[in-house]
Amino acid sequence: MRHESQTASAANGMRRDSARGSLAYTAAWASLSGSMNSRCRRGDRRLCRHADLSSGTRAVACTAFGNKRDKSRHPALLRHRRLLLKGSATAADNYTTVMVVPTGVGASIGGYAGDALPAARLLAAVSGRLITHPNVLNGAMLYWPIDNAWYVEGYALDRFCAGDWALRPIPHGTRNRVGVVFDGGIEADLLQRHIQVCDAVRATLGLSVAGYTVTRQPVGVHLGTADSGASTGSVTRPEALLEAAAALRRPPHACDALALVCRFPGDEEDPQKLTAYRQGQGVDSVGGAEALLSHWVTRELQVPCAHAPALDPLGVDASISPKAAAEELGYTFLPSVLVGLSRAPRFCSASAPHRPADAIGCEAVDAIVAPYDACGGEAVRALYRQGKLVIAVRENTTCLPQTPEWLEAQDGTRSGTLRVARSYAEAAGLIAAHRAGIFLPALTATVERTPRIPIGQEHLSPPAR
Repeated sequence: MRHESQTASAANGMRRDSARGSLAYTAAWASLSGSMNSRCRRGDRRLCRHADLSSGTRAVACTAFGNKRDKSRHPALLRHRRLLLKGSATAADNYTTVMVVPTGVGASIGGYAGDALPAARLLAAVSGRLITHPNVLNGAMLYWPIDNAWYVEGYALDRFCAGDWALRPIPHGTRNRVGVVFDGGIEADLLQRHIQVCDAVRATLGLSVAGYTVTRQPVGVHLGTADSGASTGSVTRPEALLEAAAALRRPPHACDALALVCRFPGDEEDPQKLTAYRQGQGVDSVGGAEALLSHWVTRELQVPCAHAPALDPLGVDASISPKAAAEELGYTFLPSVLVGLSRAPRFCSASAPHRPADAIGCEAVDAIVAPYDACGGEAVRALYRQGKLVIAVRENTTCLPQTPEWLEAQDGTRSGTLRVARSYAEAAGLIAAHRAGIFLPALTATVERTPRIPIGQEHLSPPAR
């Protein structure tokens, strides 16, 4: 009876039509059938009962009798059962969620240093793999290691979701050699504070910070504000930053990832906006300029990259919002950047002839989670057009106008599956249901009847998902 129950369990598993596992099921059962039939023909003192499965593959159920040694489980069945279970687990373990929260847009969750980390931890807990960017994971002096989270710079994340780049995890047991580029405009005392961060992570965390360099000239960062209210910026000497970054990439340094630290002007911040920001309202005035710097270096050098601003320390204020509190600690935002870059995946071409076997492309993505009105980013639109699940979180609002309705108007209703979640907790529930293969409308109070689709009119009514 033990063999019968095992075989029945495997047969039930085979009937599940998994996009990733169906071939493994079929191959395993075909091999199992041949292996056990040969044992029976050799007179293995077993009673065999053959049953045709709906897929057309023949399965064998064996019942032991007589010899006590035959009461042990059939080794061929155990071997292939492990293969079946491994194939099913691999499909679930590889469920990939992308989480995006644009920087400098006043996001209710993710608009401050590290305040989106709890949401990222939750989404990672219900996913096999979470791919997100530094704005989500950086907490200034604070950082939380998420084993299955991939730290990918925003420009690279867009290229990945668009299908241009693939992501390659660093080999097990290794870490990236991180190089640090400091702006030549940083004052000596503030520069020394940042150099001490490099020394500290080497001595206390054991990270490989290969070295640092200083640009020949000040980079010249300036702040600005777009009509939407989002923060922007400009750079006077971007070539000075790129020269220093490229030097760290070349042998003998050969850094695998780069941290950028540029001096941000304190006199260009509106004092009223800064006060509101520290009270938990408004937009991060430096976020837009930070994105320009990391995007540019990533685009030019195709290297994992992230930026930490060098800012004047602020006076103590007991009324600071808890969301902004991480930015009040210490003199630097660099620690979380160095930790994130030490584990960041590397970039390679997504084209099949040049793509390493261990790299993943956008086809591996199952879902993307974004703020409610930030659905116009390249990553969201690219994955929506590819038919992926897009979840917009209503509680997380920004100063942007790209709502789910805007996305449907731009790219149509037949592209991907679009769902609105009230919170990240609800978004995690949707991901868990999607990962389990549950028909999402079945989780609501009302489920529509199955529609009839007349032949030749398939385009008139998009299917429910």
